[in-house]
Amino acid sequence: MTTSPRVHVAAIAAVLMTMLTGLYAGCSDDTSETASAGPTTSGSGGGGASTSSSSSTGATGGTAGAGNTGGTGGTGGAGGIGGAGGIGGAGGGEPICGGGEIDCGGTCVNPQTDPNHCGTCATVCAATEVCDLGVCAMMCTMPLTQCGASCVDLNSDASHCGDCAIACPATQICSGGACVCDAGLDLCGGTCVDLSNDPANCGACGTTCAAMEVCNAGVCSANCGNLTQCGNSCVDIASDPQNCGACGNVCGGGEICVNSQCTCDVDLTLCGGLCVDLQSSFQNCGACGTACAASETCQLGACVAASCPGNLISCGGSCVNPVGDDNNCGACGVVCTGGQTCGNSVCSCPNGGTLCGGVCVNTDTDPGNCGGCGTICTNPALCSQGACVSMCAANETLCTNSCVDTTTDPSNCGGCGMVCSGGYICEGSVCVCPSNSTACGMPALCVNTENSPAHCGDCTTKCPQGQICSASMCDCPGGFELCGGACTNTKTDPLNCGACGTMCAANQTCVNSACTP
Repeated sequence: MTTSPRVHVAAIAAVLMTMLTGLYAGCSDDTSETASAGPTTSGSGGGGASTSSSSSTGATGGTAGAGNTGGTGGTGGAGGIGGAGGIGGAGGGEPICGGGEIDCGGTCVNPQTDPNHCGTCATVCAATEVCDLGVCAMMCTMPLTQCGASCVDLNSDASHCGDCAIACPATQICSGGACVCDAGLDLCGGTCVDLSNDPANCGACGTTCAAMEVCNAGVCSANCGNLTQCGNSCVDIASDPQNCGACGNVCGGGEICVNSQCTCDVDLTLCGGLCVDLQSSFQNCGACGTACAASETCQLGACVAASCPGNLISCGGSCVNPVGDDNNCGACGVVCTGGQTCGNSVCSCPNGGTLCGGVCVNTDTDPGNCGGCGTICTNPALCSQGACVSMCAANETLCTNSCVDTTTDPSNCGGCGMVCSGGYICEGSVCVCPSNSTACGMPALCVNTENSPAHCGDCTTKCPQGQICSASMCDCPGGFELCGGACTNTKTDPLNCGACGTMCAANQTCVNSACTP
């Protein structure tokens, strides 16, 4: 059960104004396969964040790339935070791109939709072609819409939100075809901000902290307590992708921040600055940089000149499961946004959340949707157990206008803003893995070893190419048999027709397990 990270726009702005030194070391993409202890909740903590792909203007420095699927990039600081796409590199202004984007010559682009960088930075589609799910094609895959030479999902594409001509403002996302602030953010003066740590909007829009104060859990304070001060904001460097391990250290390419380290989520690998699934990536099939041919699809980590097996569908040459794929939910290119995840081919809010205005919220604690969507608490703006109250109950803690239980709340575990990331849940004020998962790797992520092909049965067992993990055992998918160490479909394989080792003659093909002329 993975918590939804939040974007700390205010933290970024504060760091821009105060950082005088270069960036700390970037995040490592090394993912050890050994079992590891989970993250601690003692020491520095704070609100979680996700990598923002929206633009912002920083201090003098290098130019950052475009963001949020084509938004205009801002100006990076001297080795500090840049515009959309994140941080300028130390002195060089290299952008750190948001999820789904890659750096092409200093500009962040979406290789799934950009006809000038379709699939890779070097791939330019012909004038008569469109960029369809990272592949140059003559037309868009249904149900995507052609906008110029790009194939997009109008319900989730921030550059074409609801209509080809509508681009969302820099700090907003597109969810349900409308431009909105992401989960955990509020709209103040046209900009999405985090009321928990924005010193210019601390706890409420327009509430400004004094010069010597910090914004801590929605309250102007003298210090950050257990959180870390970044500028005039209090953040959790253990889980905040905008300040991972150190102020201003941004995780890019869809990485998350776990135990103060940037890493790709479970079963994903960092390839060319982007977290991808080696089991299905057309451009990184089985290993980074291994691209399949135009006539092939990537099936379970292997390039195969055949259609996708079983219930998998081909989306831009990648064989994906539309039942649970957040980027291809129910159909190719349908992306779940606003904190939603894909289940049974439908985007919905996880863990009992409610979809309000295109984003998932907890109506038990959200003062803007207290007890139901649109119910706003005022004077004071406190929400407790789905009701507006004047003060929190004895067993609750006030965290940015919400009355929460810090013993069980994964966004405030052990204290306000201390986020459990990497699939951890909160039990007894400590982040722990759910009962059906194991902490694997460095940093440690919660992995279900019953079905993870990279951690099958234990943290160190990786299934061979072409195999899946089922009930903690590596096996061939349904309809396939293991022949000579490789999974094959004996109904169509002329080298193993009907059974392993049964070869058809040179002038024969294998149809329904029988060699036919």
